[in-house]
Amino acid sequence: MTGCVSLWTGRTSDHTNRLREERLDIPSGTQMTARFLTPIQDIAINLVFAVMGERRCNRTRDEYDAISARLPPLKRLVWKVNEELKSMHARAARSGVRLPQICRFKAGDERWDYEEYEVAPVV
Repeated sequence: MTGCVSLWTGRTSDHTNRLREERLDIPSGTQMTARFLTPIQDIAINLVFAVMGERRCNRTRDEYDAISARLPPLKRLVWKVNEELKSMHARAARSGVRLPQICRFKAGDERWDYEEYEVAPVV
């Protein structure tokens, strides 16, 4: 996966939009294209990379595999992401600059709502 998304502004570059698809290795050695990430999944992946102290952009498959191998157990990872979200909220409160809101708008919707970043429940 290549491209880069800004965790703090939520803006994506044109380069990211063109290269957003994930590639999966299929056991037979062939490759197929997976579906696009939803905006919520994209934010979650950005938060995971942030708590791991890694950049998300322009990595080789081996580098992504190495990061994946270092991921902590799910409960610990969720706790780390929640701590990052709490930190983001605290920084936003101190600076007076609000975090971007999340919009779940999709094709066919006639109205849309925005929601705040929240701390995820512990799994």
